[in-house]
Amino acid sequence: LKQGNLADLTEWQNIIDCYGLKLSSLISLLPKMSLVKFLNLLVLILILAAFYNLFFGIDSKRNFSVLQNENQELLVKNNTLAKENNFLEKDILSKQKNDVHAEKFAREELNLIYEDEDFLRFKEVNPNEPQQ
Repeated sequence: LKQGNLADLTEWQNIIDCYGLKLSSLISLLPKMSLVKFLNLLVLILILAAFYNLFFGIDSKRNFSVLQNENQELLVKNNTLAKENNFLEKDILSKQKNDVHAEKFAREELNLIYEDEDFLRFKEVNPNEPQQ
């Protein structure tokens, strides 16, 4: 028993010597030591919660890799659509510069004719419509 008490005294004596405390101020140190233990436990719990969220939470590594794969697929689709868009733009520009295409558009869509031409319009008859 005396050796256990001696060891306890030595431990307390080391704390007293380290902090330069008196025995009366040692009593005020005891609640602070339990606060440190509590804060250490709290930090450990927060670290464990962070690791749990890292591997199993909403923003986990698995979800991150799924989002990266989806992003790569969307980038491929975006590049394909960009190439198709460039092709269509070049096609439109070439048709705008072509006089034959402009004339065809003017005749068919805008119903324009040259001065010396006659324009004939035929009435469209629906076969299901009763005749008058």
